[in-house]
Amino acid sequence: MGFIRSARSSKEIAKILSERGWWSPLLLGFFVDKPVDEILLSHSIDPQGHPTAYLAQLFRMGAFAQLLRLDISHVSLSLHDISLLRLLPRLSSLDISSTNATNHHLLHLATHEGSLRDLNVSGNVAINDDCRVPLTVLSKLQTLHLRGTGVTVPCLRLLAYALPIDCRFVTLPLHCLNFLNNRHRHYCTAIPTGYIEDPRKVPNLALPMLKKNLELHKKANADILTTGSKVDLMDRLSSLLCARVADGRVIRRVGRGS
Repeated sequence: MGFIRSARSSKEIAKILSERGWWSPLLLGFFVDKPVDEILLSHSIDPQGHPTAYLAQLFRMGAFAQLLRLDISHVSLSLHDISLLRLLPRLSSLDISSTNATNHHLLHLATHEGSLRDLNVSGNVAINDDCRVPLTVLSKLQTLHLRGTGVTVPCLRLLAYALPIDCRFVTLPLHCLNFLNNRHRHYCTAIPTGYIEDPRKVPNLALPMLKKNLELHKKANADILTTGSKVDLMDRLSSLLCARVADGRVIRRVGRGS
């Protein structure tokens, strides 16, 4: 306990309790009116138990008014538990990884649309492509952790356009990473001079040029068809180029940024 005795403020004591996994419901009760800005409960709560006693202290009207960062990962959270996050008005960083969270849980984060900057929902397999609706409400989001979720590449493409411009994908599901790392097998990634990169230019192409461009991508992906009506070829090439542009946006968002 020498660590705690040497601490000079309630913030320092709270940090020690978080790092050592020493939080208890009783200790949380002592800090409800203290200027604590960070609480990490993941090492303190038994993953096999339920965090009810902890959350009862944490989610009290007027309690922890200055809390900015909260980690309640690796415990099972109900919809009601997540709904009580509204009582933490300044929350900017939230870790609810491996909590059995679903897309419906994420809907409750809308109350923090103007404050939440870092969100970790990794390890929640029930979070899928429908998460883009609640996620795009978070207008201040800067980092998003998605490893171990059911999110797919098409959803990432939409998120790359809808999320704030400086938001980064810190982690991604493995199947998405595999696709992005092997996208050269789905279409031509390095388009040479004389071919079309911008999907907006596709409607201006004559039939021979449509076939020529599709044949370029067929070299990367043998499943691409180069036959059909002009409308078919236009739709096919436009879809390929739109996917290529969107995947580029996703890749530029991957990582922690500067």
